[in-house]
Amino acid sequence: MIAAPSSGNVLHAELGWCTDNGCFNPDRYPGDAAYLRWLSRRADRANRCAFVSAPDVVADAASTLRCSEPMLGKIRAAG
Repeated sequence: MIAAPSSGNVLHAELGWCTDNGCFNPDRYPGDAAYLRWLSRRADRANRCAFVSAPDVVADAASTLRCSEPMLGKIRAAG
């Protein structure tokens, strides 16, 4: 399943999951600090997580690198 801070989805114990950050619609991305808090609250389920999306900018690779690179270590540290 795909979970995102703005979706309100409940992670079910039997399902694998991944994240969507919501950056496609800027109004749906909660901001870096809130996104990291959201991830940290799910760290106990990290063993079932396929991947976590870093913040990105749709159709702009250079901007994506600028905003995602500083977050990569913080995402790993969130669990």
